[in-house]
Amino acid sequence: NMHYIAGTSTNLGAGTSRPALSNCFLIEMQDDMEHIAKTVADVMLISKSTGGLGVSLTKLRASGSPLKSNNGASSGPTPFAKIIDTAVRAIMRAGKRRGALCFYMENWHVDFPEFLDWKHNAGDDHMRMRTANTAVLMSDEFMKRVERKQDWYMFDPAEAVDLNELYGDAFTKRYEYYVDKAEKGEMRIFKKVPAAELFATDSGSLRRAARHDRRFQPFHQ
Repeated sequence: NMHYIAGTSTNLGAGTSRPALSNCFLIEMQDDMEHIAKTVADVMLISKSTGGLGVSLTKLRASGSPLKSNNGASSGPTPFAKIIDTAVRAIMRAGKRRGALCFYMENWHVDFPEFLDWKHNAGDDHMRMRTANTAVLMSDEFMKRVERKQDWYMFDPAEAVDLNELYGDAFTKRYEYYVDKAEKGEMRIFKKVPAAELFATDSGSLRRAARHDRRFQPFHQ
């Protein structure tokens, strides 16, 4: 009677010798090498058991961000996302279907323009995701700035450490705090672009315009 339609993973796993009925899994990758490695392993094992995945990368520090552990600089989210994208491509869910995964990033991350390029066909293959999809998390504050034709600021999560945990009025208040710090020259890494231009998701013009000086709603690219 169409009262209930099971997800694909449930259909593949039900009644087997190793039944797995869960369909979708959400993971937040932390800005820590051990947790990054654990996330890669979790993605592989979940995909092997037919699960589809959504992985948030917003907490990963920006490319060029200092690393206290070795006095080096971070390579940013892209190389780690590529590792996961390759792993998912290599694993057939239950031996029947290619792995399914979507990367999520909030658009205040300073590497967001690069994130927009991940699904382009052209360019360096090490910078492109061939299996995983991408989705953007946008706040109410961002949409208000689009309507008001204001600028949008993007930060390094290593500096704006709490933005990822906030939404609604709390997000707006804290975001404005970091904007003020950026204008005073107190933020090590940031970009400023017209919010409306970012909303158009034209990453080429976005890079040209970039100047170094809620509940969230997903927008699928």
